Amino acid sequence: MSKPKFSGKDLISQLKTCPELAYDFTPEQVLEEINRFLPFIGYELNDLTGLDEKERPDFWGKREDSGKTFEIAGVVRQDMSKAGDGVIKLDSIKKRLGDSLEYVIVVPPVNEFHLIEFLCRDDNKWYKKVQEGGYMIWLCNPSEKGIWCPFGAPKDKKIFEFLKFKEMTNAYFNLPKRNEDIQSRHGTWKGEIDL
Repeated sequence: MSKPKFSGKDLISQLKTCPELAYDFTPEQVLEEINRFLPFIGYELNDLTGLDEKERPDFWGKREDSGKTFEIAGVVRQDMSKAGDGVIKLDSIKKRLGDSLEYVIVVPPVNEFHLIEFLCRDDNKWYKKVQEGGYMIWLCNPSEKGIWCPFGAPKDKKIFEFLKFKEMTNAYFNLPKRNEDIQSRHGTWKGEIDL
């Protein structure tokens, strides 16, 4: 008696849905790496005491080079499901600290699908807000001591020099179009693949 052929449908039924995080790091581990990275490339971290909780970034650094001052502030979130809260907090921080700083949301490395899904959710709501705010999204891997910037780009070339996958910086600026292409080929993501 022969066994039935193992089909693609059988394989898909055995796979779990794509995990939110590619790596499981806590926000504290990610923040620790950011607080190591920024001084490593010449940033002096600012003291955050005295700032109201609503207007306090998780990190804020400053660097001077050839008469220019570069400042960056950001928030760390556990994953893309919490990134919307990060955008809202960056809006409050930006109102307090001004437009001259660069702003970033930092999360541990996530599956690309979750990043795209977050940015394109609700008719590209978060994509528009992140782009309008001029915010960057960084994926930080503390164990590899690496940061990737898939959305936005730093004005400070010193930061840019130390990013991983530099050629992929700004990779998601065509997301609304990319999301339409993905949906037309594969349908809307429901956590499973239909064959």
